[in-house]
Amino acid sequence: GLSHDLTQQIRSTGCIENHFGRLVKSTDAPVNYFVQSTGVDVSLLGFKDIIEKCKSADLRAHPVFIIHDAIIFDLHGEDVSKFANILRDGATIGGMRHKFPVTVSIIRR
Repeated sequence: GLSHDLTQQIRSTGCIENHFGRLVKSTDAPVNYFVQSTGVDVSLLGFKDIIEKCKSADLRAHPVFIIHDAIIFDLHGEDVSKFANILRDGATIGGMRHKFPVTVSIIRR
């Protein structure tokens, strides 16, 4: 299984390879490291897709912060509905069969 395969990777190379091929140094808890590092990569690739969709749509949306599994944008008020519509279908992640679901919360100031 996964635990055995990852333990073998640690024995032969001193690290594991996550779903996307990123090497992660690990000596214990290989499944935990595999799942966490893969989850981080999914989030970052999803954020990249969202940013590219905003650029393609000429939205005035500027990423400001990434906090774990959230990205905060500074968005022009006239682009709010376009932004929400673009993200309705989720983010596309290479190497994943399904789109990554996206939840949008709008805070107006």
